[in-house]
Order: sequence, then C-alpha cells, then structure tokens
Amino acid sequence: MQTNESLESLILKAKSGERNALSQIIERFNPVLKKYCSSLEYEDAYNDLVIWMIRAVKQY
Repeated sequence: MQTNESLESLILKAKSGERNALSQIIERFNPVLKKYCSSLEYEDAYNDLVIWMIRAVKQY
C-alpha cells in the first residue's frame, strides 16, 4: 500500500471521511508508533497512540 501522495492530501481526504486515507496515514507512521510504544511499556500503548493519531488527523 505504498503511495507517493502527500501527507497533507491524505489528511484532507481522511477528514472528509475516506477510511482508506486514514489507514494510509497510520501505515505510514506505523514504525514510529511501534518504536514509541516499546518505550511506554504498557499493553494498550499502540491502540492508544493510534486513537490519538486519528483524533489529531480529525482536528488538523
């Protein structure tokens, strides 16, 4: 699911309700999310970060 689409374009699409765009954003940041989760050391860290990211996209 690689894309050359800009992050800004994906965010605008996600804000308009395109779930595929939101999935692409999460996929793009997945390595960073997983790395940060390992330092948080609690079971639901990844889920919490994904939820935070979804809310951040909606508020952008």
